[in-house]
Amino acid sequence: GGGGGGGNGGLLSAETAQSAVRSLCDVAGLLLEYLENAAEAMKTGTVEEPGGESPGPDPETTLAATRALGAFLAELPDPHAPRVDALLPALLAPPPGCRIEKKNKGGPTDPGIEPATSICVDAAAAALTARFLLPYLLQSTEDPHGLEAFERARGPAALASLVHRVVDDKGKDGETGAGVGVGVDVEEAFGVVTAVCAVLRNAMEGTDRGHAEETLASDACVAFADCAGAMSEWAERVLERDRSTPWRGGGDAEDGIFLRGLAGLRRDGSIVEG
Repeated sequence: GGGGGGGNGGLLSAETAQSAVRSLCDVAGLLLEYLENAAEAMKTGTVEEPGGESPGPDPETTLAATRALGAFLAELPDPHAPRVDALLPALLAPPPGCRIEKKNKGGPTDPGIEPATSICVDAAAAALTARFLLPYLLQSTEDPHGLEAFERARGPAALASLVHRVVDDKGKDGETGAGVGVGVDVEEAFGVVTAVCAVLRNAMEGTDRGHAEETLASDACVAFADCAGAMSEWAERVLERDRSTPWRGGGDAEDGIFLRGLAGLRRDGSIVEG
C-alpha cells in the first residue's frame, strides 16, 4: 500500500504544492508568449489569408491557448497580470472586417482610443475569447491598473457584443430556444450575463472611487444601455419558457430576482417602474 505516514501520506507537502503552482505559472507564461506572438503576427500582417499560403497563428490553437490561460487566470490572476493587461486590446478588439454594433443608436460614442488589431479571426472567436477572459476581468476590474487596462482595451464594448451573441435566440442552425446564441445553454448564458453586469458595475464603481477616468464609466454605461434591451427580452423568454428551472418558482431567490430585474429593463437601460 502506498498510504503511510500516520494517515498523512495522501497529503501534498507545502513544498510540492508550491512547486506545482510554479510549474503552472510557467505553463501560463508559455501560453501568454504564444498569444503575444500571435497578436504581433496579426498586427504585422504575417497571417494566413483566405486561400493563401502565408503561415500564421492557427485559430483553433489560439482559442485553446486563450481558454487554458483564462482557466489559470481565474484562480491566479496576479503573476502575469501586467502581460495579460498589455495583451487585452488584441484579445478584446473586434476581429478584422467586424465592427462592434451599437443597438442603442442615440447613445454617446466611444472615446477616441485607437482600436487594436484583433487576435481573433471572426466574431464567434471574439465572443469565445471574451467568455474565457470573464473570470479574469471580474477580478482585474477591482484594481486601478486593471480598470485602466480594461478601458484601454475597449472592454465594455466587447462585453456588450458578447452579451448580444450569448442571448441571441437563433442557434447555428436557426433553431429557437431560450438563449442559445453561439451554442450557449440557458444556465451558461445566465452565468455570462451576470458576469458581464458585474464587470460593468466594477467599471462604474471604480470610476466613482477615483480609480479610473470618467470615460470608462461612460463606456460602461453605453455598453449596458446597448445590451439592456437584449438582456431584458432574453430574461423574459427564460422566465416564460424554461419552467423547469428553479428560479421559475423562486427556488433560487437571488437568481430569480436578477432575472426579473433584467426582464424589467427598458431598451435604453432604465428600470420599468410600476
